[in-house]
Amino acid sequence: MDTDIVTLTKLLIAELVGAVGLPRTEPFLRLFWFLFRRPMSRLSTLGLTFDRLVAEAGFPNASEWALTHWCSHITARGTQDIPAEGPLLIVSNHPGTYDALIIFSKVDRQDIRWISTEIPFLDNLLHPVTTLSLLPGRMHSSACLQCAAPSGTCRPVGPCCISAPAS
Repeated sequence: MDTDIVTLTKLLIAELVGAVGLPRTEPFLRLFWFLFRRPMSRLSTLGLTFDRLVAEAGFPNASEWALTHWCSHITARGTQDIPAEGPLLIVSNHPGTYDALIIFSKVDRQDIRWISTEIPFLDNLLHPVTTLSLLPGRMHSSACLQCAAPSGTCRPVGPCCISAPAS
């Protein structure tokens, strides 16, 4: 198995162990490696391919490709209200990577930056978008905001609804 795939697989397994509330000790890591190595290795392979596509084709195209592995149809409404250039902030109340991929696949811009909590899997890819700490506060999940630089003030530019059925 490729060393990059092994490294990412180990990170995913450690995240899985922690997600179920177990300590990330060697016995649990070994058990989960035995039980989940194959699906986590497949996810790592997809992650490395996604990383290569980010470098070659940009984040929106790589996101579109990644989603073909999890859903068959995505509906986007209101994307015509998203400016093609200039400062823009899109806020989602779902922290999962899946939701971010859906949004990024429908926003046809190459200047996307992902503001999130730490995601060790993404930190180990070579071409991820900039990952920052999660900002405090809450905003409505269906609001698209355009931020005026340099003042940093934001104004709504219209509702945005991007959805995908569960696969």
